[in-house]
Amino acid sequence: MAVYQHGECDVLAEMTTKGFEFSREIAHEQGIDLGVVVLGDKSASPPAVMLLQLPPGHVLQRHAHGTQRMEVVVKGSMILPDGRVLRPGDVATSGPDEFYGPLTAGDEGCTSVEIFGDIAGMAPHAAPDVSAEFAAVIASIGARTDEHLAR
Repeated sequence: MAVYQHGECDVLAEMTTKGFEFSREIAHEQGIDLGVVVLGDKSASPPAVMLLQLPPGHVLQRHAHGTQRMEVVVKGSMILPDGRVLRPGDVATSGPDEFYGPLTAGDEGCTSVEIFGDIAGMAPHAAPDVSAEFAAVIASIGARTDEHLAR
């Protein structure tokens, strides 16, 4: 069993499945941090778990993934578009290609665990109502993710 403890290592970097370091690079470009664990051989498109850390006030624009997704807030808070606030232990789910967001990290930031039904559907795609700039960022993230998954 692998164990990663704060103070002993960079947990998010160390937990990330080999070959998925690119996802951390993409996250850092967006001002966030994450770690990804793929739960099986990537050629079989297994489920994956992402530990996501957002700084205070960070906004995740409206987007979707091509797979089932579940998110559990473990630290801080996340503000939904309707004003509800998710706190530690609260859960949000979305189906394949179901758009969600924008989501805003609370004053203390937000750490959440996202579970994706399969890695083939992890790449995000932007909602049609987002800015052209954000749509271009999401398209780039999706293309880079798809490129790495094809290797």
